[in-house]
Amino acid sequence: MKHIAIITSGLVGITNASFQLAHRLQTEGHRITYLCPKPIEALVKAQGLSYVQLPEINFKFSFLNTEALRQKKYSTFFKYIYHYTHLKQQYNAGITALQLLDYERILNTLNPDVALIDLEIHEAILPALKLNINTKLLSCFLFNQRQSNLPPLRSTIIPKQGFSGSRLGIEFEWLQLKLKIIGRMVMDNLRLEHSRRSVLKQYLKQERLTTVQCISRNFPSAFIYKNIDSLYMVMEALEFPYKKPSTVQYIGAMVAENRTKIEMPDAINAIINLKNSTKKKLIYCSLTTMAPTEDVTFLTKLIKAVANENNWLLLISFGGKTIPDTLTAVPKNVFLHRWVPQLPVLAHTDCSINHGGIHTINECIHFKVPMLVYSGQHYDQDGNAARLAYHKIGLRGDKTIDSIESINTKIHTVLHDTSLKKYMARLHKTYVNNSTTPLTPYL
Repeated sequence: MKHIAIITSGLVGITNASFQLAHRLQTEGHRITYLCPKPIEALVKAQGLSYVQLPEINFKFSFLNTEALRQKKYSTFFKYIYHYTHLKQQYNAGITALQLLDYERILNTLNPDVALIDLEIHEAILPALKLNINTKLLSCFLFNQRQSNLPPLRSTIIPKQGFSGSRLGIEFEWLQLKLKIIGRMVMDNLRLEHSRRSVLKQYLKQERLTTVQCISRNFPSAFIYKNIDSLYMVMEALEFPYKKPSTVQYIGAMVAENRTKIEMPDAINAIINLKNSTKKKLIYCSLTTMAPTEDVTFLTKLIKAVANENNWLLLISFGGKTIPDTLTAVPKNVFLHRWVPQLPVLAHTDCSINHGGIHTINECIHFKVPMLVYSGQHYDQDGNAARLAYHKIGLRGDKTIDSIESINTKIHTVLHDTSLKKYMARLHKTYVNNSTTPLTPYL
């Protein structure tokens, strides 16, 4: 039995996935301690897990936050002069501000056999490496390191489709992305903003963590650690073909169907009962919880696309956001809700319309629900949508150009195309096999 520390950001998706990971490891006989910089103690303890609160992470740390640089007597020019003449002092202040020493102290006290750390939590990764803790990175994203035949996760490209999908087109896309990263880093340095990456690099150098190949990037984390083993909580079967590095291991999608005991709201139960009693098709549209919704125009088209379909029921969840006033008058077969318990609803869904978030995709695979993805164009959503279309478990749409008629046609296809259901059933079988594979060999 090993003592395993699981450290995540506390964001909804990875938190729920990590709960499933923790329960599977517990089932295999390991002791779990859960650590998080967000205050989610009650949520973690409800899972029966031990909990340690970590200091909050300042993801937007800036050198301009220091007291000396904020003093009004400094002009912009002298702020830069002060910063560059007190560089070491500034970095030390940054290490304190990012609480790296506190993370180091907590991990040293806990002294786990293995630390499974969210790849975005560098404040925990670097101290764990310094302390020689057996560290493995947790990723909820699909693979996103540069290869000549693998498009970036933030692009809509599908390999071997058109010029953009050629080797030259893919290389050009990676070059554009690299130039954007470099440009953003240069501007951040000039403005003394978003200095977290610089401080983390300085800590890495100070502690002589020379065995770590640290490559800067912008998504899904500030760095790639090429020499550290990574456990991908996604399905390898969802990837484009690529050459997998030896440090990458896929442990499968983590969907905790019984993660919480949620009582279904009466209004949602009524919709499901209506579906079951009338044999109508339930279309569930979920908006992203990660970014402000800008989709009123698209939702208006979607509602019109289903308005005259008597055998369809459309349930829209706004991800906890307020329902816009402009959408209050809707047909009788359309239901708007600020929040919906997604997992129980997906169990009764015939077509999922979503923004391409990987956790929703995993949950659709769990319930064998074919998808129509209108990418939110944030983070990895474009790349996820491209891979979903490539593996034929759903369709892609474009919310900016698709007409009401086009949306209607695509929903019809998702509901009735037997090939989509066939490919989804095949992928679901792989998902089930992944779910029963022991995790201990990966530690």
